[in-house]
Amino acid sequence: MKISYNWLQTYIEDKLPAVDQLAQKITFHMCEVEGVETLAGDAVLNVNVLPDRASYALSHRGIAGEVAAMFDLKLKSIESKPLPHGELEVAPIRIDDEALCPRYCARLIRNITVTDSPVSLKKSLEVIGQRSINTIVDVTNHVLFDIGQPLHAFDADKVKGTVVLRRAKAGEKMTILDGREIALDETMLLEADDEGPLAIAGIKGGKRAEISTATKNIILVGGVFNNSSVRKTSTKLGIRSDASKRFENGVSIELQPEAVNHATKLILDLNKGASYGDLSDAYPKPVLPKTITANVSDIVAVLGIDISETEIVAILERLKMKVAKKGDTLTISVPSNRLDIRDWRDIPEEVGRLYGYAKIKAEKPVISSSKPRVKKTFYYAEKIKNVLVEAGFSEVYTYSLVASGVWEIEKPLAADKNHLRTNLTDGVSKSLDFNAKNAPLLGLDRIHIFEVGTIFPKDGEQTSLSIGAQQAKKVKGYSPEQEVGEILKKIARVLGVSTISPTTGTKVPGGYVVEISMPTLVASLPDPTSYDDLGFGKAVSIVYKKFSLFPFIVRDIAVFVPEGIAAEHVWKSIERGIVDADATQLLTRHSLFDTFKKEGKTSYAFRMVFQSMEKTLTDDEANIIMEKVYSEMKKNSWEVR
Repeated sequence: MKISYNWLQTYIEDKLPAVDQLAQKITFHMCEVEGVETLAGDAVLNVNVLPDRASYALSHRGIAGEVAAMFDLKLKSIESKPLPHGELEVAPIRIDDEALCPRYCARLIRNITVTDSPVSLKKSLEVIGQRSINTIVDVTNHVLFDIGQPLHAFDADKVKGTVVLRRAKAGEKMTILDGREIALDETMLLEADDEGPLAIAGIKGGKRAEISTATKNIILVGGVFNNSSVRKTSTKLGIRSDASKRFENGVSIELQPEAVNHATKLILDLNKGASYGDLSDAYPKPVLPKTITANVSDIVAVLGIDISETEIVAILERLKMKVAKKGDTLTISVPSNRLDIRDWRDIPEEVGRLYGYAKIKAEKPVISSSKPRVKKTFYYAEKIKNVLVEAGFSEVYTYSLVASGVWEIEKPLAADKNHLRTNLTDGVSKSLDFNAKNAPLLGLDRIHIFEVGTIFPKDGEQTSLSIGAQQAKKVKGYSPEQEVGEILKKIARVLGVSTISPTTGTKVPGGYVVEISMPTLVASLPDPTSYDDLGFGKAVSIVYKKFSLFPFIVRDIAVFVPEGIAAEHVWKSIERGIVDADATQLLTRHSLFDTFKKEGKTSYAFRMVFQSMEKTLTDDEANIIMEKVYSEMKKNSWEVR
């Protein structure tokens, strides 16, 4: 949210710190300030308010309260004189669905003129990136960004009867402010009158009761709407607004009367001859003020610092929480706009961030001398992994969510990920094929992989092991089925069993995959007493390097050279050609894959893999490189086969 420095100052008695100091403090004690810009004699801070603080911090008042607490500044009193009783009738309102709208306020105001806003009101909105529309809309927007409560105004002469908060009816439609016709359903909350929908509650107003320059009388409304309902409706309709953002994250149920009164005063200031009615306030089930209890010792223990009870209480009171002490226990009255504070576990965070995380010294954690309880299936799964890795197999992780299975996901992320998998074989088979296609890049003739993971058959969740092998190119005498069989024999020897019988064995193109039920495999094995023999504490030197996201190109070259010339010498000549083509950085991998002798000559066949970190290489680019290589071969009078 964009926050005006000058607007903040209107809330604070003391002079605000310099904007750079202010931005730094907010970043380190509340949320990140992503940037500061100077506009029209004001400084604007772009504050990234995260959802947990949105209920109070998506407003200038909320940020002002935080700033006052951070710098220990004095806030101006926000209490204002109540409006005198109005001379007009009370706006008729009714809530039909209390679960979706627990409170709704309205006021009738007559004899207004809708015009361009005065410069001061325009400037307050424009500096934070909001377009001025007219006096009424600008007032409601000003209140939104000032105190965080979205408001709306209907042309009173176009509203028929009572304003009702109800769910949409099946097949009901409405035209919204931008002229689009929206199809509604029974899950959506509406503001409606006797003739039909007036607005999609908390999201978008309707065209029928829109404010225009011809409007003379308005009904000013403000409510609090169920955050889940607003979020679902907003997502379903594809409509996002500043109002819906606030309702999705929660709005204080105490804010509506104040917001409507505040907007009423601003409208009356702009319309000296206007009259109004008393506030209509539908509030069927008033919410009691929230209090929580927290022990000082618990707060100190969570933070891990030596902070006194006096300092804890002082910090909470700076955040406008009333605190009563009794022994080690604090009874804390939580402000109604702090929807993020739900129980005592939220209190250490509030204390810690105001105290300053930078003041909390790093300390080494105490390492427990007690050993963890050994889980049998986990132990043997790790033991088997060690055997497989030592034999050259690589571990993979495949998707748990698949296109079909026994257990269906209620709200899937995608159409092909709407069930829980019933086996590992399908995923491992796909992984074999994918890796085989990239074998030149990996420098492999054969792919051997495994996965240990959870599957979800009809009889319940269980752990499974799948092992697969596949040839990337034909190798004489190689059998994937035989390789898998050999590794199963090796695992059996390590586990001390005579044989391992897979649950399934599946032939795939060029490969073979088996799957083994871990509970069945380990059932007869002895219970382990520790993890000490698994090498968890053993240091491993691993080097990570960046890889390209773009496709690779393979080129082979076979060269006849006089007998006695070594392969290394031939490769150096090939390499010179690659250097001449300025393609050294594109050569990802190379290998000698064939050698034979014939009639006093030796043939060397090299494979080269080219890949760019920046783009997809074309055949023409690869051919240019190879032309340079061929030219180098000709210089040596070598025959390219």
